Amino acid sequence: MSIVIAAAAVAMIAGQEGPTPAPAPAAAPPASAAPAPAKPAAQPGNTVQEVVVTTTAPPVVTSIDRRSYSLGRDIQAGTGAVADALRNVPGVEVDVQGTLTLRGDANVTIQIDGKPAAAFAGAGRADALQQLPADQIERVEVITNPNAAQNPEGSGGIINLVMKQSRGGGWTGSTYGVIGGGGLKRAGGSFGYNSKKLSVTGNLASSYQRAWSEAENVRTLPDPLTGGLAKHDLILTGRNLNRSQNGGLTIGYDLTPKDRVTGAITYNQMLLYGYPTNTFEDYDASGALISFQNRTNARRFTTRDTGFTSGWKHSFAGDGHTLSVDLIANRSRYDDANLWSITRSSPAIQPLERNDMFADLAHSEFRTTYVRPDVQGGKLTLGYELKYDDQGYDAVVARGATVPGLVTLPSATYEIDYEQTINAAYGTFERPFGDVTVIGGLRLENADIKVDERTTSVDGAQDYFRAFPSLNVSWKMDDQSKLAFSYSERIQRPPPFILTPFRVYIDPKNYQEGNPRLRPQETQSFEVSYEKRRNGALYLATLYYRSNEGEFSPVARNQGDGVVLVTFDNLGSSRSAGLELVANGKLAKNLTYNATANLFRNEIDASNLGLGAGTRTANGIGGRFNLNWQATPEDALQLNLAATGKRLFAQGTQDPIYTVNAGWRHKLTDRATATLSVQDMFRTNRFRREFNTPAYTDWAESRPVARTVLLRIDYRLGGGNAKAPAAAPQFEYGGGGGGGAGGL
Repeated sequence: MSIVIAAAAVAMIAGQEGPTPAPAPAAAPPASAAPAPAKPAAQPGNTVQEVVVTTTAPPVVTSIDRRSYSLGRDIQAGTGAVADALRNVPGVEVDVQGTLTLRGDANVTIQIDGKPAAAFAGAGRADALQQLPADQIERVEVITNPNAAQNPEGSGGIINLVMKQSRGGGWTGSTYGVIGGGGLKRAGGSFGYNSKKLSVTGNLASSYQRAWSEAENVRTLPDPLTGGLAKHDLILTGRNLNRSQNGGLTIGYDLTPKDRVTGAITYNQMLLYGYPTNTFEDYDASGALISFQNRTNARRFTTRDTGFTSGWKHSFAGDGHTLSVDLIANRSRYDDANLWSITRSSPAIQPLERNDMFADLAHSEFRTTYVRPDVQGGKLTLGYELKYDDQGYDAVVARGATVPGLVTLPSATYEIDYEQTINAAYGTFERPFGDVTVIGGLRLENADIKVDERTTSVDGAQDYFRAFPSLNVSWKMDDQSKLAFSYSERIQRPPPFILTPFRVYIDPKNYQEGNPRLRPQETQSFEVSYEKRRNGALYLATLYYRSNEGEFSPVARNQGDGVVLVTFDNLGSSRSAGLELVANGKLAKNLTYNATANLFRNEIDASNLGLGAGTRTANGIGGRFNLNWQATPEDALQLNLAATGKRLFAQGTQDPIYTVNAGWRHKLTDRATATLSVQDMFRTNRFRREFNTPAYTDWAESRPVARTVLLRIDYRLGGGNAKAPAAAPQFEYGGGGGGGAGGL
């Protein structure tokens, strides 16, 4: 069962109002806005010098349907893992297990340059967030109410990672190295090339780290013999060795002045060797130990993600009049092999257990988009998308006295095939009315889903049609103030593994069973926001409300003897409302701040599930505060405080969590910088959650060893202007992503 523990988000320093900026250089600071003009002939008594004008992207840019947060000048984001960068974005939270939420909702679609990414699909998403380096991300776009031209999947919205692209002429590049606690070692580099027609961007990175964690899970339930309360205690310790390699190459070429073709390939591989130990202890109502089981694992987990994209874009006469076609093919494969050595007091049990899981996830898309400006005073966008998913899941559980003598358990072995085909057509129309701009849209989708559990010959199928309207309105009140409203309908389709009715063995005390009758969750989302820029400072206030019908939720049911079966069902409804506040600016000449707060209220109506409770509510507050001091031209210091609020589940709650980080960056030369940071300074980065049901209570606490010290050296290559900028590189928090609870 996923447990949402989030780290609060942070706002970036205010920039100037304007359109979404062009990407900054991948390996060098922003180039000159234009070549320096030739020096004219000097006149008597006058001295004429070259003037070079440089520009930088605003750290926060708001548009009618999204907010864009640049990572280029925030010294807390961009050099750790993707999770570290996202933790610094308002509304986004990533817990120590890699679970990502947006305003408390874990159903978030993650894209790279507006396209689905193999690494962020399926079971490997949390590991990818904690392992993939973020230094290639230029900015993060948060789209909480996407218009009809965007993917409607994900009730929480869309997070789009905009990658750096090479700019300027000729070759550019950069390289870096990181060492830190837990044996962390990471190295990487990037390069870019630009000519009149050709642009190339590439990157490579590799990392190594050890990680360890502790956790405890206590269950209390009625003893059927005495009527008292029996206790079942699970103590977990984990030791992992994590390795990862990833790279990417993007090429663009102008066939003609009006036709451009692009192609990209990405590859990501992660390898984990794990050596966890789990101890199960059972106590009767008097507190006497009646049985125990000790399990030591030798685990090997691997995941490989590949992605291919290609596109063609034709520009007609007139600015913005275009036709584009894109093809996307992603594939993710993971192999999770576990060999448990078991000792048990009573009854007798086989000393070895193999528990292996495999998955092969393939996704392909065809997209075509037509954009026509100057249609009745506005801009018309029309598009068609065809999406196809082909996924396979296998699991094998076997027991025996020796490895060659392991015997497969048919009741715990399964094969699942999943196919999904989505046809979608959409249209949006954007038109200004003086200082008011409106985008209205409608998306029509038909989904055809087939699930085949081959082990028991159980088939499931769903075929449904949905319409998704959207509305975005922006009112420019004056040069410094803006008011906006947005509405969208979203959908969250159940993933394959919770649609199959097969009972999956997790460990001796935990099982999981899917539900082929699950309906998709449908969400209506409303927002009203006010933006104010004043004297270089930015202030944002957003009221939001989400209404979910048919939200599918895990439901834990007591099976006796401390065993819990997690099933899935549609809740009656759930509601979420809140006020998100963002502020940043200067406290003094060299002292800046970034602050965000989210005050929220969640409500869940699970009365239809027979859990003994009706409507449950929880109020909470979370936030983040960064203090940045440019002590000298070569030295920057930073203090970061983060807190998350109480979270609500169908059967329980999760406690708040607090974290403090600090860092120092020193400019060594014009091309090199050194960054020293301390993560989780006071070892408070842990979480607790509790389930309360009429049948039993379940309390859990996880204590990852997350405090660590990191040192990073960056060196920038390229032409004469490839100097280390004053505000980068950034501090690295999160131990490179491996310091969490044993994640990849």
